[in-house]
Amino acid sequence: MRAGLLGMRVALMDLIVQATWTKRGELKWVLVGSGSQVLNSNTVDPDAKVAAAVQDQHDTVVDYVNSPVGTSTEEMSAARAVVEDVPIIDFVNYVQADAVQGRADRCRRVAAGALDRGAVQPAGVVPVA
Repeated sequence: MRAGLLGMRVALMDLIVQATWTKRGELKWVLVGSGSQVLNSNTVDPDAKVAAAVQDQHDTVVDYVNSPVGTSTEEMSAARAVVEDVPIIDFVNYVQADAVQGRADRCRRVAAGALDRGAVQPAGVVPVA
């Protein structure tokens, strides 16, 4: 199982080390065992102290992700993008060019999604994510 993205899973690694001394009398750590597992992050409750420490930053990110990058007057589909020009690709290129010109990259996930032929942007507000 892959670790995934967006914090869906966390990789846990156990390293068993043993302190030994070299012939020159220096302390050295030797790996004597290891193990790993991938855990779903939704199987444990958040640590209250950690959650409180990052709550302001979390709220800022949620507000940002829920903010619009623009408005689409009609639905745009990538279904025929492999055989003809489609507006959704132009839209993605415009957003990427805008980001390169020094503005915040507000559409990274929209841009990646448009490369999928199944991607559709419905008419209306275009969100960051």
